[in-house]
Amino acid sequence: MQRGQVVLANALAARGIEVMCIMPRARGSFLQQLAPGISVTDLRARHPIIAAVRLARFLRRCRPNALIASQAVGINTAVATRALAVADVPVIGVQHNVLSELCRQSKSLQMRRVMPLLARMFYPLADRIVAVSQGVAADLEKVTGVPEDEIAVIPSTTLTPEIPALAQQPTGWPWLDSKNGPVVLAVGNLRPVKDHAMLIRAFARLRAVRSAKLVILGEGEERPKLEQLARQLGIEQDMLMPGHDPNPYAAMARADVLALSSRHEGFGNVLVEAIACGCPVIATDCPHGPAE
Repeated sequence: MQRGQVVLANALAARGIEVMCIMPRARGSFLQQLAPGISVTDLRARHPIIAAVRLARFLRRCRPNALIASQAVGINTAVATRALAVADVPVIGVQHNVLSELCRQSKSLQMRRVMPLLARMFYPLADRIVAVSQGVAADLEKVTGVPEDEIAVIPSTTLTPEIPALAQQPTGWPWLDSKNGPVVLAVGNLRPVKDHAMLIRAFARLRAVRSAKLVILGEGEERPKLEQLARQLGIEQDMLMPGHDPNPYAAMARADVLALSSRHEGFGNVLVEAIACGCPVIATDCPHGPAE
């Protein structure tokens, strides 16, 4: 469950709309941030086909007024499932990332070759497609054939009224709470698309000419490689990777700069969050969100 989806669900619920979160596997720290009254349905499905069958049963039983699906797998599954359920439920698909880049850089042959075909088949059948940036909308037109002028562009937001108070809380890390030198901060899952390896190499060049610290908040498959790279570059004593932090705003409020090193980024929520906390940002000029 991504933070942006939680913010959306909570905002809809606050407006008196009954919200139900349907997940193939209900897990993740953000689940605890859902507002009271929002129900969570765990499909307990590892395979998309099983998830589709169980989602079809849910649609036939509950008949919601709308089904909001995120990302390629979710959107394709939602559209296909609606037909399977023979249910007149409007489907709104929300694309958060750059689909062409996601497919092109994937290690999965299925993702590289099959996903664009499925997206071209199913995206036009959705009642509405939403993109989080103009670049994502333009990319979707090329991949799916949905005209860009028919794609609603709604920038992501994860800003909530609680952020100023959260930003004032201590981080628990001396490098930030009792600073004695500049700190570079990165926030994001440890996945290849975030390219933390490039950030670490860049930090090593900085560290060679001046004292500084690097803090990377997030967890993921790249951790062993990143830790090994830090050791090879001799900066492991100046780098901290404490894992996922439910309150990154405290770190953003204290860091000297937030660095986003992504290879592609649909929007770049952390840039907006960091600016909201008063932290300067620097980002790769990647497709497409950061520049916008």
